[in-house]
Amino acid sequence: MTKLTADQHAILGRAAQAGLPYALWRPPEAETFTLLVSTSAPYQAPVFAEATPAAFVMAAFDAADGNLAWHLPADLLITASGCRFRAEAGYVDDPASAAQAALLDGAAPG
Repeated sequence: MTKLTADQHAILGRAAQAGLPYALWRPPEAETFTLLVSTSAPYQAPVFAEATPAAFVMAAFDAADGNLAWHLPADLLITASGCRFRAEAGYVDDPASAAQAALLDGAAPG
């Protein structure tokens, strides 16, 4: 049976309690989930831009412009192998902001 890791379960609960947007998925036939939590607001932007930051992208089926979609910034990425945190230069192993640290240690994100 596929289950969330203890970190995924705890961080998902904290994100939901704080009202933060998140995405949780498991590819077909995969054994593990991936959890993305955003500590910043979703934004609408082109999907096929040259420099698109890491994000979960949601596009409407009837979008007037097929290139525009909602992007949920990947501020925390939690897989079965651990947590990664978005920083200016990419992803790092330690929280890069107070909001990321709060989600990790159980404090209220601010």
